[in-house]
Order: sequence, then C-alpha cells, then structure tokens
Amino acid sequence: SIQGNIGSIKVVILVNGVVGKETKFPQPNDLPEVVVDVWDLQRLYRAASSELAYESVTIDMEKILGSPLACLPGPQLAKDHSCYFTIIPGELLYDLYHQHGPRLLELNVRSFLQARGKVNRGIRDTLRDDPEYFLAYNNGISVTVESLELIEECGSTVIRKIHGLQIVNGGQTMASIHRAKDRDKLDLSKVFVQAKITKIDSEKLDTLVPNISRFSNTQNKVSNADFFANHPFHRQFEKLCRGSKRGLSKS
Repeated sequence: SIQGNIGSIKVVILVNGVVGKETKFPQPNDLPEVVVDVWDLQRLYRAASSELAYESVTIDMEKILGSPLACLPGPQLAKDHSCYFTIIPGELLYDLYHQHGPRLLELNVRSFLQARGKVNRGIRDTLRDDPEYFLAYNNGISVTVESLELIEECGSTVIRKIHGLQIVNGGQTMASIHRAKDRDKLDLSKVFVQAKITKIDSEKLDTLVPNISRFSNTQNKVSNADFFANHPFHRQFEKLCRGSKRGLSKS
C-alpha cells in the first residue's frame, strides 16, 4: 500500500452551475488530508475573461494571521508600480502553499526540483537544524500583486488583503518550507522570510511581471571555491605574502 507515502489528496470538482457559498467538506479519519477544489461557472468565467496568465488569488491577512501584516513602503519611483518590504512567518507561507500550491508560482520561470540540488538541500538543512537563522541565511522571496488593501495603524503601514499574489522568485523556498512541515514534520515557529512585494498597475502586468520574474531569477553563479577563498587561512597567508614582499623591496 502507498497510503503511508501520500501526504494529501486533491479532488477537483467541475460544477455545471453556480456554487452559492464556499462548501466545507469533512476530513475522513482513515485517509490523508483531502483538499477539494471546486470550479463552478462563475470561477471558470473569471479565469477565462481575466486575460491573465494565471488564476488570481486573494489573501486575507486578517483572516489567516488574525491581524494585518506590517510592511515598509519603498520610494515611489515610477507611476506604474510600487514596492513594499515585509517579513512573513514561515507558517503563513506553509498555509498559502498548502492551500493554493502551484497556482502561486505560475509566473515563476523556475520549478521546484525536490531536495536534490545543493540550494534545496541547504534550505532543508537550515529549516531542520538552524530555523532561527533562516531569516539571516535565506535571500527571501519576490512577490507581484495586482492590488493591496493598506491601512495605517499606530503610524505604520499594514496590509489587510493581497489580490493577485504571485511568487516570481522564491519558489524553492516556498516548496521547501511546505515540505519541511508537511513531510518532515518540522516546527516552523522560528522561521521567517523577507519579502519584496511589487504592486503593478493592471495595464503593465503583461510587461513588468515577466521582467521581474526573469531578472529576479538571473544571477551570477557563486562557487564553493569563492567562499573558501575568504577562509581565515587564505587571508592570513595573503598577509604573510604581502609582508614578505615588503621585506624584499626594502632589502
């Protein structure tokens, strides 16, 4: 039996009609978690008429977190977009990926390759061994949104709702965090991730989102030798060599 290797079962239901309200399905006791995704005529129409390359996802921070998400607005340098910076709890990222899955990554030019690559293994090892250092070690994620519902609380800007959320860089981080809790049963209470959120005007979605995704995922490769070159042994050896050269020049 493969039941022990199945974390969850997703059931997609197509309805030839309109579902009036969200239907909650009871979880069976003798089966893995069952996730039911209902597509009625309204949802199909919204997906077909939106002219987007992805299905728009709305995230209610107050409903998920119990309070809005604090953020820092960036400078307004162009009329077609604005940036915000925030710290997201690992538990929230797990919940988002668990509920929406690949829908959040449809504009990401990369795909998650399990835990086989060095990058993914490094993320997994930090989540397992040093979760309190995850915020310091991880580069974070880049997010694009269609719109934000912002309010001011005690002199700070907070996010109430996010519409059209897409993870354009950081898919490996998202999937690794989900795997850590879902499969490895790790505690995410000390895991936090920095995020750059870019809100883009609707008429610029088709041009700016691909560029943000492309450039966020373009980087020069850093090899292990580059890190080893900064080892204390090499730095001390360099100092000794320089001292020897100065001694020779004086003689």
